Amino acid sequence: MLQSIQALIITLLLTAFTFADVFMTELTDPQNSSDAGRYVELYNNGDSDVDLSSGWKIQRWTNGNADPTASSIKDLTGTIVAGGFYIICNDADKFSTTYGLTCDQDIGTGGAADSNGDDNMAILDASGAIADMFGVAGEDGSGTGHEFEDGRAERAEGVTAANATWDETEWNIDNDSGGGDGNQYAPEGFDPGAWIGATAGGDTCDDESACNTGADGDCEYPDTGYDCDGNCVGEVDCAGICGGDAVEDCFGECGGSAVVDECGECGGSNACLISVTFNVNMALEDVSADGVGLYGIDGDWSTGISMSDDDGDGIFSTTVAFAPESFHLYKFKNGSWENVDELECAWFDDPDGDGFGYWDRYLNLAGITEDLNLGSVCFGGCEDCATEVLGCMDPLADNYNPDANVDDGSCEYTIPDPANLFFSEYAEGSSNNKYLEIYNADSEWIDLAGYSLSSCSNGCNDGESWDYPDNVTFSEYWLEPGTVYVVCHGSSDDFILAECDQTFTYLSNGDDVFALTQVGSGTILDIIGTIGDDPGSGWEVAGVSNGTKDHTLVRDASVLSGNDGNWEESAGDADGSEWVVLDQNTWDFLGSHPHDFSVTCNDDTACNFGEEGDCTFADEGYDCDGNAYIEVTFNVNMAEQTVDTEGYGLDLFLDDPYGYHDMSDDDGDGVWSVTLTLLANTTYEYKFKNGDEWEGNFNDLGCGAGDGSTYGNRIFTSGDSDMSLDSVCFNSCTDCEEACTMGDVNGDGDVNVLDIVQIVGFIVEGGDDFDIACADSNGDGSIDVLDIVSIVNGIVNGRVAIDDATSAKIIKSANGLTLQADGYIGGVQMTLRHDADFIIELNDNAWISDYATSGNQTILVIVEPSEGELFTTSGNYEIVDMIIANSHDAITAMVVREFALSDAYPNPFNPSTTVELTVPEAGHVSVMVYNIAGQLMAELADSYMDANQYQFTWQGENLPSGMYLLRAEYAGQVSTQKLMLLK
Repeated sequence: MLQSIQALIITLLLTAFTFADVFMTELTDPQNSSDAGRYVELYNNGDSDVDLSSGWKIQRWTNGNADPTASSIKDLTGTIVAGGFYIICNDADKFSTTYGLTCDQDIGTGGAADSNGDDNMAILDASGAIADMFGVAGEDGSGTGHEFEDGRAERAEGVTAANATWDETEWNIDNDSGGGDGNQYAPEGFDPGAWIGATAGGDTCDDESACNTGADGDCEYPDTGYDCDGNCVGEVDCAGICGGDAVEDCFGECGGSAVVDECGECGGSNACLISVTFNVNMALEDVSADGVGLYGIDGDWSTGISMSDDDGDGIFSTTVAFAPESFHLYKFKNGSWENVDELECAWFDDPDGDGFGYWDRYLNLAGITEDLNLGSVCFGGCEDCATEVLGCMDPLADNYNPDANVDDGSCEYTIPDPANLFFSEYAEGSSNNKYLEIYNADSEWIDLAGYSLSSCSNGCNDGESWDYPDNVTFSEYWLEPGTVYVVCHGSSDDFILAECDQTFTYLSNGDDVFALTQVGSGTILDIIGTIGDDPGSGWEVAGVSNGTKDHTLVRDASVLSGNDGNWEESAGDADGSEWVVLDQNTWDFLGSHPHDFSVTCNDDTACNFGEEGDCTFADEGYDCDGNAYIEVTFNVNMAEQTVDTEGYGLDLFLDDPYGYHDMSDDDGDGVWSVTLTLLANTTYEYKFKNGDEWEGNFNDLGCGAGDGSTYGNRIFTSGDSDMSLDSVCFNSCTDCEEACTMGDVNGDGDVNVLDIVQIVGFIVEGGDDFDIACADSNGDGSIDVLDIVSIVNGIVNGRVAIDDATSAKIIKSANGLTLQADGYIGGVQMTLRHDADFIIELNDNAWISDYATSGNQTILVIVEPSEGELFTTSGNYEIVDMIIANSHDAITAMVVREFALSDAYPNPFNPSTTVELTVPEAGHVSVMVYNIAGQLMAELADSYMDANQYQFTWQGENLPSGMYLLRAEYAGQVSTQKLMLLK
């Protein structure tokens, strides 16, 4: 029996469920929704009542969001009868006032019953499945077939069942974008509890409120305000119409339009305004040159209202007039916007009932009738400025101080261990076809915002640190495990751009270091190249010379992590490398990782390099197309150039084999050469480059080009066998003219002391009959003692190694000049300026010496002087210019004066006299005054002194007249002077 009852109950439940069809018949957003409210109407087209509290729900997708708003999912609580309606409203009081009805369930604002017409709604049955759907999740309704903004959506008459999939043909739409023609103001344009598609319910009218209840046929009802007999049962309006809606306005005129304005005046023009004074305290801010402004009033976020600080107290103010009962958003701006995003004082909740609040400051004048002076607030704060509290103001920092109002730069952060990221592919292609591919080898998603690309251009400047740390950064991007992220040049090939996630212009030219680094710690996860000197064209990879230049590199599938900065081990050699080196512009593997190269030829010397199958090679002496190779020697005469031996050197540039080829002068004849293996019977373009200096345009010179050369290069065609091209002068069509032998200035074919004597004479006396090119042995463009010591080295080339001086001291006394040095001095050159009575005599302790005087200037040259006195003089002089050279170069020289006392002045004196003391080097100095009996009368100095000139004054007013002795002592040297005091 029990089983029978259970079966009956299940059958009844299934039957009730089967014939219960609940769906939405009206969605509303009246133009006057702020007064009338909004509602959603449900209709039960089934034969059974439905208990909506058994798990039925309603929900809303706002705007274009793909997921429903969590706060909009509401449980339904009542029962909808068969053939009946169920009204869900957002405000029961507004609904009752507008329609004279009671809604079945008030779910408040912000939910499905509170849509502004561009949202999507759904009814969910007791199982949680969507029973009926309005709109398309993830699609903003504006401008679509499911927009009912400022209007309503009503189910079409022929719809008989719910539809879980949106069907535009099932709905009639009235909106403010031109859809439909119904009244968009409530209550006239809306009919809660009624629907054009509702069934009559049978052949007999069973509605007790109908005029023909119990009779056959459809129910019949009286007109609004009348009974079934035509008698008025409602209220008669002021125009005498039963059930009419005409009312008297504030002037008592029936149907009149006059209303009481916001100032309380009937028919008024709202002329009353409320003055509000805004104040912002800038005590903790530097005021911008653009000034402080109030923005957002009446929607003005661009120009703003200027604020001023008339009394200089740091509080900027402005006064604005507003209409009563108005509501306003605003912010202050000081060059940049104040940040009130996280201030609770700035939040307000949904002023217009659309479900949204803002993070701006706000002013609500509801109920305000008097002028306001708002209290002063601190810029970017809720309250007025407090005393400065220093600390870390970053909430993300470990030592965040919530009480701080001035950031003192002390923030500290915990940096996590780096994730498992590494470079999976690298390309240095033709033109701008360059990219780096990053692979997530971790088991977790990785936020690339914590990582960066750090780089150096042409190696690293100091060999230790990045030229451009964190050169490429990534915004928040979560990289899925086993996937790649590609950084490419913005002008690369479309094939690359299709896989590219981020563009960056300055990618590698082959010799630029790039590393994957962790932001903050600087930890290197992976690196291509070394943090060191410029490698030239590129780094060797897998035994391939310049593998990072004009190649694509793909990480071998066996590599499971980055190289932690160890490029040498990662690059490997021909027998072992983490990389597979492919031909330039090979992009077949871009966009994914790893790849299997087990059946691919990876030898870049093979004819089928990068292709599947075993490697094949050309016959010896031939290329892969069967063309023979020959040896070609290029020669350039640098007799008229100074070769850049300190920088990039002298190079031959050739397209194939591409790049710069070092040249050398092994026999020292000035002709630099290089031999290359080239194809026979082939035309080549080439040029020479000396350091940074390219040869010119040979189209302009009319030689070597003009018959196919694109850039005015030199051009030649190889023959059938090895060949050596004739020597040409750098930047010329022909060979250089014969040049002199360096140092042979007299042209006798020998370089000896006669040439040095002539150079010395030229320096001190000048003259035109002189070959400057042959004398400028160091190539600096001038003739001086440095050229002489260079030529002397050439003459005595076989001498025993000498200990060059690294510094020298020139001691200048009243009657001469003395040289002190810590090693060999090859030459001295000086220019002296002096009085007309000046006389100089050079000592003979040098190999060669000479001087010449012109007016008040003397130039002298001394070759290989001995240490000691260089010359004696009479008369005053000063050293204008000086070069002190060892056997190779100029060295640092310091001029000091001789330790000495100047003549006292006045002398005789009364009561004081002054004397100057020259201290040539730092040391202990004493200056004392004694009488003729040897008794100490005064101590003028007795201390450590730096090298300088000092002045001392001795007062003798308390001593008797007589002879006194001034004695100065320094480093074992003594200088004395007699002083005469006369009273």
